[in-house]
Amino acid sequence: MPLFKLVLGNEYKDADSTTKTVTDAFVYPSDVDTQYRPTQWSRTELWLEFKRAASFYGFKDDSPDEWVSQTESSRDCRGQLAGYAANTLNVQHRKHLFSLNLGPDGVRFFKWERTYTIVSRAFDLSTEGKCLVEFLYRFSTLTDGDRGKDETVTPATEEERSMAEPLLQSWIHPDEKDQRGFVKIRVPDGASEREVIAGPAIAVPRNIPGRATLGLPVYDVKENGVRFLKDSWRDVNLPQESDILQTLNKKNVRNVPTFVCGGIIPGQITTSHMYIKDTWNFGAHPPLTCIRKHQRTLTVEVGQPLKKFRSSKQLTRVVYEAFLAHEDAFTLCEILHRDVSGGNILIVYDKETPEDDHEGGGRGLLNDWDMAIRMADLDKPARQVERTGTWQFMSIGLLRNRNKKHEAQDDFESFIYVMLHHGLRYMTHSAVGHGLRNIISSIFDIAIDVGNGQWVGALGKGALVHGSGPLPEDFHFACVPFTKWIEDALEAINEWDIFSQSKRLSTKKHRSKPAMDFATLVFCDHQPLKLMWQKMLGMDGWPRNDHAKYQLEPRGNKRPSEDSAQPAPKRRKSGRFTAAAASGNVATPA
Repeated sequence: MPLFKLVLGNEYKDADSTTKTVTDAFVYPSDVDTQYRPTQWSRTELWLEFKRAASFYGFKDDSPDEWVSQTESSRDCRGQLAGYAANTLNVQHRKHLFSLNLGPDGVRFFKWERTYTIVSRAFDLSTEGKCLVEFLYRFSTLTDGDRGKDETVTPATEEERSMAEPLLQSWIHPDEKDQRGFVKIRVPDGASEREVIAGPAIAVPRNIPGRATLGLPVYDVKENGVRFLKDSWRDVNLPQESDILQTLNKKNVRNVPTFVCGGIIPGQITTSHMYIKDTWNFGAHPPLTCIRKHQRTLTVEVGQPLKKFRSSKQLTRVVYEAFLAHEDAFTLCEILHRDVSGGNILIVYDKETPEDDHEGGGRGLLNDWDMAIRMADLDKPARQVERTGTWQFMSIGLLRNRNKKHEAQDDFESFIYVMLHHGLRYMTHSAVGHGLRNIISSIFDIAIDVGNGQWVGALGKGALVHGSGPLPEDFHFACVPFTKWIEDALEAINEWDIFSQSKRLSTKKHRSKPAMDFATLVFCDHQPLKLMWQKMLGMDGWPRNDHAKYQLEPRGNKRPSEDSAQPAPKRRKSGRFTAAAASGNVATPA
């Protein structure tokens, strides 16, 4: 291959990555030094995986109706290939990726995008070897962009790095792996572009399909200051986040990002959907077609993750302030966020933040408005393929029914789950110990595959709010105000769930109205939940400086002794938390 070289992986791990995965062979530009580092996921242009065992074939070309093989070894094979593709796409700035699999049934070409993956038929090297030769030759003659690289991202020069590095020092951790090198990124700015210098990311994608959101503190060359860059692949059926943010800013919505510039990157759009209806397609034929465009949004505020809270009171206040942003957007702009999650609420330390009165200071920011929708469009038929929301924080109603319309109350519920999730993972409480990981998973991660790519959940959350599990009956946090608020908030979810089901049954059976009065519910609008937060923040009994501390044991550890877990002091039984776990055949959705 002109200008490229083929290097065997030889089981050498990537020194710059936390991943332990190594594929069989990599194709690198000829100037990449691989003498002591044959595995470099951040530099590979193409990789090859070899499978000799007869059972590792993944697909069945002779069975169009069962083309995706369902044997365990076939699933493992596809999962391994997808893992390698995710490694590559998520450590490089890419539009798409090519790869090869040399398996027992022949050679296959793959093209991976943020929507779908195109897989070729298998061909026999002994009779059709010219196909491989022609592919490799054509690949070597493509432009960088046609091979999948993002041409709007280039390595930063030494001068550019020297300008950016001092200002980005807070996010540079030389001892941590997976830290991206310094690059120059072009961001749409009206009819022109703005250049920013990016170093390590603070939010990275994990999977292949989806928005693939990348969050980067950056040095803004034009303004000579630090900004936040969000890079993602937007479903074309959703509004542009840049438009949403400008609307929020014009209406002076509190605690939302301040828009600088951004928009769609010209020419960067997924193309796999174009082949779905072709006769050779033995794979998926989804009823809704997903098309994504690459977008970037530059904002003023650079926040810290919520999981880095300095006290339980700061955590509570920051989430409350994000709730105020949600209320303003809903009431002033008629915009619904639809993706409230732990990752989308940030702590910002700037000139607008309150002074630290032993609870941590800072202010809350509700980020990531790329799933937001204008209320006028809410009743229109869904056109985007993906669910609205982050699985762990989605409401019971949305988890039960994929086709449910997303309402403000679904977001109310998500705010409560953010509080509970962070409390369980990072605060002192009575369930700290061996079983905590399973408790958290049973509440937030449970999903059931019902076929046709559909997943439903809510078993754990439903059991929790109805008082039948999975937390122990005497569960409590060391922080008394936090325990009281969680109890009341879960009761509000229970109340709303009963009302919603009653309303659905009333509609189904043509009754006049549900038994409960909507106006009396905590979830009737923002005000009752807001008052609950205000009352909580005004309570006595807040610990000082009880900063976030990761409470989960490393996987595989033996159960600690009773006194090593240091449970919080006991208090009265509430009746809300009981020790019954949700059951069923479950898995975590891909």
